[in-house]
Amino acid sequence: MARHPHPFQRHVVRRATRVLLAVCATLGASQAHSGGAVGAPYETSHATLPSRNVSDAAALLHAPPGAAIPSSPLDERLARDAGDGALDEFSLSAAALVASGVHDPQVLARHERRIDAWGDELAHSRAVTGAPRARARAIFDFLHRRILTGDYDSNSTELDRTLDEGSFNCVSSLVLYWTLCRRFAVPVVAVETPGHSFAVLVASDAPWDVETTCPDWFELSDAGRRRRQSPASTGGRPEGDHGGEPPRRELSETALVAIVYYNRAIDLLHRDAFARAVAANQLALRLDPASADARENLLATLNNWALDLCERGEREQALAVLRHGLAAAPDHARLRRNYVAILQRQAHEPARAAYTTSRGGHAGSP
Repeated sequence: MARHPHPFQRHVVRRATRVLLAVCATLGASQAHSGGAVGAPYETSHATLPSRNVSDAAALLHAPPGAAIPSSPLDERLARDAGDGALDEFSLSAAALVASGVHDPQVLARHERRIDAWGDELAHSRAVTGAPRARARAIFDFLHRRILTGDYDSNSTELDRTLDEGSFNCVSSLVLYWTLCRRFAVPVVAVETPGHSFAVLVASDAPWDVETTCPDWFELSDAGRRRRQSPASTGGRPEGDHGGEPPRRELSETALVAIVYYNRAIDLLHRDAFARAVAANQLALRLDPASADARENLLATLNNWALDLCERGEREQALAVLRHGLAAAPDHARLRRNYVAILQRQAHEPARAAYTTSRGGHAGSP
């Protein structure tokens, strides 16, 4: 059978610590590619975004027609608390735990008590003294000695997993470092580059990047600083000079928590849990409406959800989901092509059914 003139196209989605590539399939005809969804861990990645301003992100915050989008009472409380761009009712760590999928208030309180106990332990050690950099290092060393006791895992965004297992990535380690620094009045901010996040110590002399995933970061930084200050040194660049590095964006608390929702949405999409993935992406956008990544991943989820519905024969529902995405991103190429493809498929079916019946066969999908 000839290939359909408008094949349905799967969407490419991205996360801060992993790229998920979903296969492009031609439904009702030969497959364009064999195989299923694949994923590969990366710390940085790039996505092609729709040529549209992110100011229309609010149009994506409502569920597609007829879709049941799950959210917990804690998710809703967090979204309301973050509505003004700041956290008042929730601490940063509590918000990250909710975004990680902790929806039982008792479990949330238990995790918060553990974090408070670690803070008390650090305070009783009297190690956090001196200049800001010395205090920042003491907190950093404690974090890696007592809390981040597992391995680096690019997918360990969920803070409850970090607390239980010790595994971590740039997001979960940054949340904990920022939380402890705030308790001891150490001036740090969170910064995002494409596909990565880290802390910056806002010291009196010059900002100092802190890679929270690297247990030896301060030792390596000191060694690099000594090399730069040596008269024999001929390489490197001055501190604060970021040369050709990717653009940076300072993250508010709510924007950092939005990344947790965003990464969780990618995990859910990878498992074809479309409704839950939509919910997580919507929550990411409610906490950070300027996040182009969360917006693109929400469009990706709607696209792949529509294809899944189409594969199940639920084409009207698939069209409704695609219309929802196109209402906010009318220039989005994949959504547009898949919408046309489904409409054309529906238009061709009556003629094909009549032809099959006239030949004495059985009408239906090939």
